[in-house]
Amino acid sequence: MRTLYHFPLDPNCRIIRLMLGEKRLDFREAPPSMPVPDAPVMEIPTLEDVNGAQFPYMMVIAEYLDESYPEPPLIGRDIIERAEARRLTNYFAVDMGGRVTKPILFEKVQKPMARLGAPDSTTMRTAVQLSTKYLSAIEELYEHRNWIAGGSYSLADIAAVAQISVLDYVDLIEWDRYPVLRRWYARVKSRRAMEAILADRIDGLPPPKHYSNVDF
Repeated sequence: MRTLYHFPLDPNCRIIRLMLGEKRLDFREAPPSMPVPDAPVMEIPTLEDVNGAQFPYMMVIAEYLDESYPEPPLIGRDIIERAEARRLTNYFAVDMGGRVTKPILFEKVQKPMARLGAPDSTTMRTAVQLSTKYLSAIEELYEHRNWIAGGSYSLADIAAVAQISVLDYVDLIEWDRYPVLRRWYARVKSRRAMEAILADRIDGLPPPKHYSNVDF
């Protein structure tokens, strides 16, 4: 059985879960395996495919999946679409993920889980302020395109929704300020691959009531 080692709210892990869902590939979910002494800690996400191949790192897995299981194509249908999908995937997964989503995830979710104290207010304030740049970017792109990277739903949309869904889980998006973003996210939420993401729950840290609703 194909196995994905992951943490449910990690945005890079969500990207791979969504790709697997879009491609209708069955998989088993597992937490990161505990390394033997002196071995490196397992990277997440890590995918072990049915052929025994094992790959860490989100973009490595994404490229592998799109080449090994080409339907539907998620990294563009021609060279221009592929370049744009990769550019925007990097923008949302690496730039937004590193500056906004992962700091918020650590402060709001991982820190309480590890009993490391209250969220750092400066870190939270900075990340929330930075988030407006990326939320506005999604609106700008979606106002002029059918999907974020062009005509087709792609890895760029998946990378963006992985960030948005984490921020929404911790209730940090003022949806009334972003009507175009809201339309795009409602459209994405209706996709079958999103069902598992919207069903995620962390013990002791429930999402807001609207998190699972397609019409919110």
